[in-house]
Amino acid sequence: MPKRGGGTEDGIPADPNQFTEAIQKFRARVPMKREEWDKLNQGQKQFAFTVSEVALADIITEVFDGLASALEQGTTFETFKADAGAKLVEHWGADKPGRLETIFRTNLLTAYNGGRHAVISAPSVRQFRPYLRFDGIDDDAQTEVCHDNDGTVLAADDPAWENRTPPLHFNCRSVVTPLSADEAADEGIDDEPPPDGEPDEGFGSPPPIDGPDWEPDLQDYPEEIRATLQERLKNGG
Repeated sequence: MPKRGGGTEDGIPADPNQFTEAIQKFRARVPMKREEWDKLNQGQKQFAFTVSEVALADIITEVFDGLASALEQGTTFETFKADAGAKLVEHWGADKPGRLETIFRTNLLTAYNGGRHAVISAPSVRQFRPYLRFDGIDDDAQTEVCHDNDGTVLAADDPAWENRTPPLHFNCRSVVTPLSADEAADEGIDDEPPPDGEPDEGFGSPPPIDGPDWEPDLQDYPEEIRATLQERLKNGG
């Protein structure tokens, strides 16, 4: 089955400031400390944002805002690194460029795929494009899990997508592409998904179409982030 690229070379959409659905998906998340994030179930975590090993709420919020700006304005990793990233480096006490890039790319690509999922799941799209193809980027950086799934064509409502919807891991650049019935037939519809290709823990689940089904008890949250949470929940993200 032919391999196809899922986007730009680095996986970041070329014009992210035009992708309203991706921005909305990211803005719907609530920044919080890891100890609070750990209390949520997997579905709820898709509406939450945290940074591991960071206990200061103001830094978490600043990182969140820096990522949101990258989505809304198309700012680069270098800009993020110089601004919000600098605060993280100061907090860590050491420069960790690989970790900074993982935070940047994973969050933006998760929002990007969340926006794509909202678009291709619309009834008007699903009616005429009822199949999905997993598209990875076939280069030296492609992981085994994405290589195993790359090129898979299945019905959009196939349960296999419940744990094969990108991203499948940190820094994942893969996407799914909607296909018409004729396009899917021409490419060859798979009888079943590949036997391997399981995503990393916490990845692979399709993002919820609707908003969060949870309402946190703000009294359980540290006082310094309570105002941020209240404002975000009040505005619906």
